[in-house]
Amino acid sequence: VESGELDISMLGSDDGCSPREYNVGVPYMTGSSFGELALMYGSPRAATICTRSDCVLWSLDRNAFKGVTGSHKQKRDNMILDCIRKVSQLSSCE
Repeated sequence: VESGELDISMLGSDDGCSPREYNVGVPYMTGSSFGELALMYGSPRAATICTRSDCVLWSLDRNAFKGVTGSHKQKRDNMILDCIRKVSQLSSCE
């Protein structure tokens, strides 16, 4: 979310029979993001997002998302391996 406010709602019922939309969580604002579960797991959406005001939103397709998160994971793994290599007791384990 570059700018604007968005509400999050989910389908539920208060009497066990009549479904209706309920606002859940804190509204999304500048700097927030959503939809990562669908990008990571290919799962259907879990909630409905509705704008409270005019918004500017950015989108990312699954391939770009996986590229960004994959490179982050690789960097994190390399940092962990570098730390392990610096521990003198473990240096003979390479």
